[in-house]
Amino acid sequence: MVKVRSTFSISYKNFLDQGTEWTVDWNWWGEWRGFSRKFGTLNRDSWEEAPFIGDMAYEAILKKFGLEEWPEEFPRDSIVKMSPAELIAKRREKEQSFPELSRLMAVSDFATPDKEAELAENYAP
Repeated sequence: MVKVRSTFSISYKNFLDQGTEWTVDWNWWGEWRGFSRKFGTLNRDSWEEAPFIGDMAYEAILKKFGLEEWPEEFPRDSIVKMSPAELIAKRREKEQSFPELSRLMAVSDFATPDKEAELAENYAP
């Protein structure tokens, strides 16, 4: 396993919050850290934590891991308890069951130049 040095993040635009960029974050050992949102202009961005997982965050997680076709199998309350490694493992199961699915590479949206370290598989509890 490659040593991971950062947070695994999924970025999405929250159009209910004037198109503000929000993220879903897990820490480097795969524990869900929470949600944050970015605000500010130009180079004066700052982030603050958000207290809940909304519909857009949930949909962003499903989309990132290619699981949006099976929301009934991955309800919101179970998704937030899973690490990126667990979520991509569920995707791999779907790829085995449905050969027409291509192999998905889930990389953190704020990846470092060493993208191998930012693969979802490396963020396990």
